[in-house]
Amino acid sequence: MEPLKHFRLICVRVSLIITALAGFGLYKFYPQTAKGVLLGGIGGVLVFWLFAVSLEKVANGAEPQLKLHAYRWTLLRLIVYGLVLIKAYTLDTRSLSGLFGAAGGLLIVRAVTLVLGLTGLDLEKQKETEES
Repeated sequence: MEPLKHFRLICVRVSLIITALAGFGLYKFYPQTAKGVLLGGIGGVLVFWLFAVSLEKVANGAEPQLKLHAYRWTLLRLIVYGLVLIKAYTLDTRSLSGLFGAAGGLLIVRAVTLVLGLTGLDLEKQKETEES
């Protein structure tokens, strides 16, 4: 399997697991925050998935107009982030716990990407799958 595709799949899986654990763990005590974390986590993973797929196309030379491509995906990312944050704001307009939860949820995939990129844990999984 290609390294970029493998990295994308590992990041998405780990991010969704962490998002689910955080969301369901918080739900009993802070339901609006938990909903925000779930909303933000899923939105962050969606944006990461779209960005990673487009990056693979650019890396493989399948995207001829690089500047237009970058602007289009940046605009799409900002739209998704905006929609997630607006919806999270409506969960709890007084204490903004849904908004803070969504902001944290959006950062989960970034943190996972950073940890996997720095530690190389995804490379170990890739070696295991190639050997078997």
